[in-house]
Amino acid sequence: MAEAKRPRLDETGEGPVEAPEQDGLENLDDPITQALHEADLLQQQLEQINDEASDRVLAVEQEYNKKRRPVYAQRNAALSQIPGFWKRVRCNKLLWLFL
Repeated sequence: MAEAKRPRLDETGEGPVEAPEQDGLENLDDPITQALHEADLLQQQLEQINDEASDRVLAVEQEYNKKRRPVYAQRNAALSQIPGFWKRVRCNKLLWLFL
């Protein structure tokens, strides 16, 4: 089993070393700390807005994918009447690559 951690001792070996500040912001000048805190809050707001935007973009994409589906099916039906259509497309594409 793992042993319980013992507290670190100071230079004299007598007392425990005090834990450092969590994020180190407390050691900075007050205006800097406030600016960093405000920037962090604004970043959180931006992330929330970006998440909302991503959700809405996904919903719009799904809506238009549903609208495209019947058109793709009609196009596929029209192209299936051309014998060897996709084979010709692939061959022609290869020809264009070498030009």
